[in-house]
Amino acid sequence: MKTRHFTLALAVLALLLGNGIDTQAKTNKKKTKRAASTSSKNTSKKTASKSSKRSASSKKGLRSASSKRAASTSNSRRAAATGKSSARAAATSNSRRAAATGRSSARAAATRKGVTSTTSSVAKNTTIETTSVENQCPVGQLVRKAYDENGNETYYKTKSATCNMPENAVETVWDMADAKKLKQYTLKKGWIDESEAVSFVCDSGYLTVNRQCKSFDEFCPINEIIEKSGKSYINPYTGDSCISYTGVTATRLTDAENNSDIPTSKAYRLTCPSGYYTNTDNYISCSQCPSDKPYSIKGSNIGVKSCSVVTDASSCPDGQWMGNGEKECKEYSYYTFADVENVPEKGTFGIGLYTITSEGSNCAKSSNFVATKDTKFAKVQDSTGSYFAVDGKILLDCATSATFKLKKANGSEGIK
Repeated sequence: MKTRHFTLALAVLALLLGNGIDTQAKTNKKKTKRAASTSSKNTSKKTASKSSKRSASSKKGLRSASSKRAASTSNSRRAAATGKSSARAAATSNSRRAAATGRSSARAAATRKGVTSTTSSVAKNTTIETTSVENQCPVGQLVRKAYDENGNETYYKTKSATCNMPENAVETVWDMADAKKLKQYTLKKGWIDESEAVSFVCDSGYLTVNRQCKSFDEFCPINEIIEKSGKSYINPYTGDSCISYTGVTATRLTDAENNSDIPTSKAYRLTCPSGYYTNTDNYISCSQCPSDKPYSIKGSNIGVKSCSVVTDASSCPDGQWMGNGEKECKEYSYYTFADVENVPEKGTFGIGLYTITSEGSNCAKSSNFVATKDTKFAKVQDSTGSYFAVDGKILLDCATSATFKLKKANGSEGIK
């Protein structure tokens, strides 16, 4: 009996203990689930937080990148626009410079025909910039060409002083056929053998100034309107400063003479002096008129054709005359004539070329003459006939009654 009770008691105890353990396990299980859930929730929250931060960061980064790209694009566009603008400005500047240079080059190209030192007859005292060649031999002067012990060419400008070949020049044999050059050679014959006599002349596109060669591009054009800026002149073709060829005269223009966009106070024109002419091979230098036609008129002396053998019409040979604006004597037939109305019986003429004709029965004659301010004339008609006299000399004489008709050459306006 006791044994049964003891067994029952153990069973109840075991049951109670089992329920407690199960309950604790369930409780622990619930706690574990809650903890897991809490941990999961916390982890989820943290993950969400991180995700949110990453998302925000990502969005911020995207916005930042987008902003940078936009800025970059904007900058690129501005840069491109600036580049295009600069390119256009450069192109405009270049096109203007190219156009100016083209005109200058076109003119310079026309000059590249081998201008030598003979065109520098009025070139004196022009400042020359320092060149890269030291101790240059003088251009256009007699020098001695010899060889040293090593066979190298050596030039002597005096008996003992050497010199170097000048820039932009070529060597040429001294011209003994030229009387002036022969005289120079004769004076130096004691130390220069004829076979050693040489000189230097400038290359095409260069002028001899102060015994050196200077580029055409550095000179101002002659007979054109140029701007004076301070003490310098501006080349209208290049926009650069230029120098006037020695002997050239600079004249400031009046409002009537200035048809350029240069302010009249700064507008000048360069001209060659009388006795010289503008070298039409380059339009920047003056050359002396040849000895057989030594005269020219300043302001109208363009090209060697403007040089003449006489200074005015009174020096022309018989049958020729130099009209207004003309540079040389021309045959009378070269000119056209206009009637002189109401010619008095006697008096003086205006200076110029005239032709006198007679009209009437059995009298048709003509004669030409050149009048000065002192020339006197007289036309007479009497019982013996009619005649026309100039300075007491009868030019036309008609035995019968005649009508004299006087005409005067129109000068430059009447040239055919």
